[in-house]
Amino acid sequence: MLELDLGMLGQILVWLITGGGAGVVVFYGWEIAEREWPALGEMAPHYERYATIGLVFVVAVGAYLASVWLGYEAAPADARGWIEAIVSVAGVALPTSLALHGEKKRRVERDAVPAG
Repeated sequence: MLELDLGMLGQILVWLITGGGAGVVVFYGWEIAEREWPALGEMAPHYERYATIGLVFVVAVGAYLASVWLGYEAAPADARGWIEAIVSVAGVALPTSLALHGEKKRRVERDAVPAG
């Protein structure tokens, strides 16, 4: 019989919420999307940055809401608790997104400089 680790979904959600997973997923997903839809690659860098930050927030907060819905996390008791939880999740996700964007920008600038 196939034995599955049913806690794996919970671990993935925790990684997306607190481990920077949302930033990693969006970063690599965006790179794949740029290859599939070249118009994304033509987007001005600051708009690309805002779009990816927004997507990171959506993925991280979505993972948090899924973990509450599935019972991995306790639901906040009131509106203040929900706001604090969502702001905390978004705040944890942001540094990874910014770090990955900075690394991509550094690579692009490095590759644009002629060797010499």
